Amino acid sequence: MKTLKTILLTLLSIIALLFVISVFLPSENKVERSISFKGNVDSVFKNINTLKNWNTWSHWQLIEPSMQIQYYGPAAGIGATQQWTGKDGKGKLTIVESVSPRVVAYQLQFEDFTPMNGYLELDASADSTVTVKWTMQADAGNNPLMKYFGLMMDRMMGPDFEAGLKNLSTLK
Repeated sequence: MKTLKTILLTLLSIIALLFVISVFLPSENKVERSISFKGNVDSVFKNINTLKNWNTWSHWQLIEPSMQIQYYGPAAGIGATQQWTGKDGKGKLTIVESVSPRVVAYQLQFEDFTPMNGYLELDASADSTVTVKWTMQADAGNNPLMKYFGLMMDRMMGPDFEAGLKNLSTLK
């Protein structure tokens, strides 16, 4: 009985310590990647602003071609929405801002998680170099588990952003 009590107290102490540590973890987390390439900024903007075009460059859609995707609202721009069901769950992405040819902002929601905000910013130079910066921000609030998840967000999503941007850079 004494061993069980020691195990339970140790377990409770670890849980309490993890909770206390989570108070000091950041609530907001961000993933950001960018790429520069020769291209036409209007063409790049169209590929970003039209959700049906994401299947040609989005890493997540390319690695899971069996993903079931439904589109709602306008074909492009503010209000364009896609919902999906895939092997890793369900989600919804809605464009909430579209300023041609500079920025597309969206809200992303995975099943039971708090919505995240993302945006793709474009910058074109005189020599036809297009720079695309892709950013995703999430606010964990006071949820200790989500704060720990936020610590891993960049490592989990960053490589997918890099692959998607590389795919985007190859489109004409």
